[in-house]
Amino acid sequence: MLPFLIVALAYLILTPIEIRLSGPAGRSRRANLLMIVPLVIAGAVSDLALVGVTSWAEDRGLGLVPALGCPIAVAIVVTFLGMDLGAYLGHRWRHRWPSLWRLHRTHHTDPDVDVTTTLRQHPLDIVMIGVISAATTVLLGAPPLAVAIWSAGSSAWGLFAHARLRIPMRVERAMATVMQTPGTHRVHHAPERSLTDSNFGLVFSVWDRLFGTFSPPDPAQVTGLDTADLAERQSVRAMLADPWRPTVAPVPVRVTEGAFT
Repeated sequence: MLPFLIVALAYLILTPIEIRLSGPAGRSRRANLLMIVPLVIAGAVSDLALVGVTSWAEDRGLGLVPALGCPIAVAIVVTFLGMDLGAYLGHRWRHRWPSLWRLHRTHHTDPDVDVTTTLRQHPLDIVMIGVISAATTVLLGAPPLAVAIWSAGSSAWGLFAHARLRIPMRVERAMATVMQTPGTHRVHHAPERSLTDSNFGLVFSVWDRLFGTFSPPDPAQVTGLDTADLAERQSVRAMLADPWRPTVAPVPVRVTEGAFT
């Protein structure tokens, strides 16, 4: 439940800042906001399973952290880095495997990414994220406190990364050497598949740099899936049915100046 409280608080803080600095979104936020209902249900189930798996692994002394005999402060750092690496690898996997991409692409059909895009996730994709997190937790043998800190911190950072915030490019480039930023994540939501398949990190950008999937930040990047029926994928019903929609041929990349115009 803590991650949802963090998300709610961050949303209340970021939304007025986003609108004040970047103007209103180019589409209604209503459908994205309504996706919070299936998101909370799927997230609650996944979180309960993650708590159970974490406790099970801790009781049996499984994983890297117990093997290293880490003090709690080091265990928290190792867990945060390890969980973020697991999220990066899982994210790449969900783009690479066609069946998993069909679950994940709901998140990429938003034509104007903003802070509400974090809510635009298919429940089955949330379950898959939970499976990846649980597997990473067992491999790490992460203590519950460390997992809770990771979950809360990554949820809040995910909201920041999706926000329509124009950061001075000198600052953003400096941040992007280590962290995901709004500009690097907008590139991840680009129509071009070569850009969509980059910047997979959740909190840190170092994994993208290490594995050759980093693209420089571009806060004016056009966003939205390159499909001819993009306008038909904007309702809650369409989002929930997206995994079973037929694949439609891509369209030429939209020639606009993107966000903040």
